[in-house]
Amino acid sequence: MSDNQLIEQIERYLNGDMTKAERAAFETLRGENPDVNTKVTEHKHFTNLIKQYGERLELEQRLNAIHDEMMCIL
Repeated sequence: MSDNQLIEQIERYLNGDMTKAERAAFETLRGENPDVNTKVTEHKHFTNLIKQYGERLELEQRLNAIHDEMMCIL
């Protein structure tokens, strides 16, 4: 399996897009191959960081909008 195929499988696994049989086979692969398990863990951490960054940007934009609105009132 190429790195791109593995990443695609990891994303499908983490997003819940696999069938029960695919998920079971992938979990077996994770258990048997520590490199695959490490890549799953790293990919999950990476996607969580991206999500947190997006949430932080959204919060910053909302706070800036509130600030701008307050400045118009003053």
